[in-house]
Amino acid sequence: CSSEVVDIHRILADFEPFPFVETPRNAVKRILASLVPWQPQLVTRSSSPDARWPRQYSAEHLNISLHLSRGGRGETMLLGLFSSKDADKTMEELEGIPVNLYPTSRPSFSWYENEQKGDHHEGPMLSTEIDDLGNVVFKPVPDGEYIMVICLSENELVIEGLVIEHGS
Repeated sequence: CSSEVVDIHRILADFEPFPFVETPRNAVKRILASLVPWQPQLVTRSSSPDARWPRQYSAEHLNISLHLSRGGRGETMLLGLFSSKDADKTMEELEGIPVNLYPTSRPSFSWYENEQKGDHHEGPMLSTEIDDLGNVVFKPVPDGEYIMVICLSENELVIEGLVIEHGS
Protein backbone atom coordinates (compact mmCIF):
# COMPACT_ATOMS: atom_id res chain seq x y z
CA CYS A 1 0.00 0.00 0.00
CA SER A 2 2.81 2.44 0.86
CA SER A 3 4.49 1.80 -2.50
CA GLU A 4 1.24 2.66 -4.28
CA VAL A 5 1.01 5.91 -2.32
CA VAL A 6 4.56 6.78 -3.38
CA ASP A 7 3.65 6.02 -7.02
CA ILE A 8 0.52 8.18 -6.80
CA HIS A 9 2.52 11.09 -5.33
CA ARG A 10 5.08 10.77 -8.13
CA ILE A 11 2.35 10.74 -10.79
CA LEU A 12 0.57 13.72 -9.26
CA ALA A 13 3.83 15.69 -9.04
CA ASP A 14 4.24 15.38 -12.83
CA PHE A 15 0.54 15.83 -13.60
CA GLU A 16 -0.35 18.85 -15.73
CA PRO A 17 -4.17 19.25 -15.71
CA PHE A 18 -4.22 21.74 -18.61
CA PRO A 19 -1.08 21.21 -20.64
CA PHE A 20 -0.11 23.91 -23.12
CA VAL A 21 -0.67 22.71 -26.64
CA GLU A 22 0.71 24.78 -29.45
CA THR A 23 -1.77 25.02 -32.31
CA PRO A 24 -0.62 25.33 -35.88
CA ARG A 25 -1.06 28.75 -37.47
CA ASN A 26 -3.47 27.34 -40.03
CA ALA A 27 -5.68 25.68 -37.40
CA VAL A 28 -9.37 26.51 -37.70
CA LYS A 29 -10.99 28.07 -34.64
CA ARG A 30 -14.38 26.54 -33.87
CA ILE A 31 -17.09 28.84 -32.49
CA LEU A 32 -20.34 27.50 -31.02
CA ALA A 33 -23.36 29.68 -31.74
CA SER A 34 -25.61 30.54 -28.82
CA LEU A 35 -29.36 30.10 -29.01
CA VAL A 36 -31.05 33.43 -28.34
CA PRO A 37 -34.60 33.21 -26.95
CA TRP A 38 -37.13 35.02 -29.14
CA GLN A 39 -39.36 36.03 -26.25
CA PRO A 40 -40.67 34.58 -23.00
CA GLN A 41 -43.18 31.83 -23.76
CA LEU A 42 -45.30 29.49 -21.70
CA VAL A 43 -43.58 26.11 -21.47
CA THR A 44 -45.62 23.01 -20.76
CA ARG A 45 -44.48 19.49 -19.97
CA SER A 46 -45.23 18.35 -23.51
CA SER A 47 -43.24 21.10 -25.20
CA SER A 48 -39.50 21.41 -25.20
CA PRO A 49 -37.99 24.91 -25.59
CA ASP A 50 -35.28 23.36 -27.80
CA ALA A 51 -37.86 22.06 -30.28
CA ARG A 52 -39.38 25.48 -31.11
CA TRP A 53 -38.99 27.12 -34.46
CA PRO A 54 -38.04 29.67 -35.66
CA ARG A 55 -34.72 29.97 -33.83
CA GLN A 56 -32.33 32.85 -33.42
CA TYR A 57 -28.57 32.34 -32.88
CA SER A 58 -25.72 34.70 -32.18
CA ALA A 59 -21.98 34.20 -32.64
CA GLU A 60 -19.22 36.76 -32.97
CA HIS A 61 -20.51 39.46 -35.35
CA LEU A 62 -23.33 37.33 -36.83
CA ASN A 63 -27.01 36.88 -36.12
CA ILE A 64 -28.51 33.73 -37.64
CA SER A 65 -32.23 33.16 -37.93
CA LEU A 66 -33.34 29.59 -38.78
CA HIS A 67 -36.85 28.68 -39.92
CA LEU A 68 -38.63 25.53 -41.05
CA SER A 69 -40.93 25.63 -44.05
CA ARG A 70 -42.67 23.20 -46.39
CA GLY A 71 -41.90 22.93 -50.09
CA GLY A 72 -44.42 22.42 -52.88
CA ARG A 73 -44.33 18.64 -52.47
CA GLY A 74 -44.54 18.77 -48.68
CA GLU A 75 -40.79 18.34 -48.09
CA THR A 76 -39.25 20.09 -45.11
CA MET A 77 -36.96 23.01 -45.91
CA LEU A 78 -34.52 24.61 -43.47
CA LEU A 79 -34.14 28.30 -44.24
CA GLY A 80 -31.45 30.51 -42.78
CA LEU A 81 -30.97 34.26 -42.76
CA PHE A 82 -27.58 35.67 -41.82
CA SER A 83 -27.17 39.29 -40.73
CA SER A 84 -24.30 41.22 -39.23
CA LYS A 85 -24.25 42.94 -35.84
CA ASP A 86 -21.37 45.06 -37.15
CA ALA A 87 -22.51 48.08 -39.21
CA ASP A 88 -19.17 48.03 -41.06
CA LYS A 89 -19.75 44.49 -42.40
CA THR A 90 -21.83 44.01 -45.54
CA MET A 91 -23.76 40.93 -46.58
CA GLU A 92 -21.68 40.73 -49.75
CA GLU A 93 -18.76 39.66 -47.53
CA LEU A 94 -20.72 36.53 -46.59
CA GLU A 95 -21.76 35.67 -50.14
CA GLY A 96 -20.44 32.28 -51.27
CA ILE A 97 -19.48 31.05 -47.78
CA PRO A 98 -20.14 27.28 -47.55
CA VAL A 99 -22.75 26.06 -45.06
CA ASN A 100 -23.00 22.32 -44.34
CA LEU A 101 -25.60 20.24 -42.54
CA TYR A 102 -24.40 17.07 -40.78
CA PRO A 103 -26.74 14.46 -39.28
CA THR A 104 -26.04 13.40 -35.70
CA SER A 105 -28.74 10.75 -35.29
CA ARG A 106 -26.89 7.88 -36.95
CA PRO A 107 -25.92 5.09 -34.53
CA SER A 108 -22.52 5.76 -32.96
CA PHE A 109 -22.02 8.84 -35.11
CA SER A 110 -21.36 12.24 -33.65
CA TRP A 111 -19.69 14.53 -36.15
CA TYR A 112 -18.59 17.07 -33.58
CA GLU A 113 -17.19 14.50 -31.11
CA ASN A 114 -15.28 12.71 -33.87
CA GLU A 115 -13.98 16.04 -35.16
CA GLN A 116 -12.79 16.99 -31.66
CA LYS A 117 -10.85 13.69 -31.44
CA GLY A 118 -9.30 14.33 -34.84
CA ASP A 119 -11.12 11.42 -36.46
CA HIS A 120 -12.18 11.71 -40.07
CA HIS A 121 -15.85 12.46 -40.38
CA GLU A 122 -18.32 11.73 -43.11
CA GLY A 123 -19.14 14.50 -45.52
CA PRO A 124 -22.15 16.74 -45.00
CA MET A 125 -25.61 15.44 -45.81
CA LEU A 126 -26.57 18.76 -47.41
CA SER A 127 -24.43 21.69 -48.53
CA THR A 128 -25.17 25.17 -49.80
CA GLU A 129 -23.67 28.66 -49.83
CA ILE A 130 -24.81 31.96 -48.39
CA ASP A 131 -26.33 34.05 -51.18
CA ASP A 132 -25.90 37.79 -51.78
CA LEU A 133 -28.80 38.60 -49.42
CA GLY A 134 -27.51 36.41 -46.56
CA ASN A 135 -29.89 33.48 -47.17
CA VAL A 136 -29.37 29.71 -47.20
CA VAL A 137 -31.84 26.99 -48.13
CA PHE A 138 -31.53 23.28 -47.37
CA LYS A 139 -34.11 20.96 -48.97
CA PRO A 140 -35.34 18.37 -48.56
CA VAL A 141 -34.33 17.85 -44.93
CA PRO A 142 -35.53 14.54 -43.42
CA ASP A 143 -36.52 14.27 -39.77
CA GLY A 144 -33.51 13.99 -37.50
CA GLU A 145 -30.97 15.90 -35.44
CA TYR A 146 -28.37 18.01 -37.22
CA ILE A 147 -25.29 20.16 -36.76
CA MET A 148 -24.85 23.15 -39.05
CA VAL A 149 -21.29 24.27 -39.84
CA ILE A 150 -20.63 27.66 -41.44
CA CYS A 151 -17.12 27.71 -42.95
CA LEU A 152 -15.93 31.28 -42.37
CA SER A 153 -12.52 32.34 -43.66
CA GLU A 154 -10.65 32.02 -40.35
CA ASN A 155 -12.97 29.85 -38.27
CA GLU A 156 -15.97 27.55 -38.29
CA LEU A 157 -19.25 28.54 -36.74
CA VAL A 158 -21.12 25.52 -35.33
CA ILE A 159 -24.83 25.33 -34.50
CA GLU A 160 -25.70 22.16 -32.60
CA GLY A 161 -28.97 20.50 -31.66
CA LEU A 162 -31.09 21.27 -34.71
CA VAL A 163 -33.93 18.79 -34.23
CA ILE A 164 -36.29 18.55 -37.18
CA GLU A 165 -39.44 16.51 -36.77
CA HIS A 166 -42.47 16.18 -39.01
CA GLY A 167 -44.91 18.82 -37.87
CA SER A 168 -42.25 21.04 -36.18
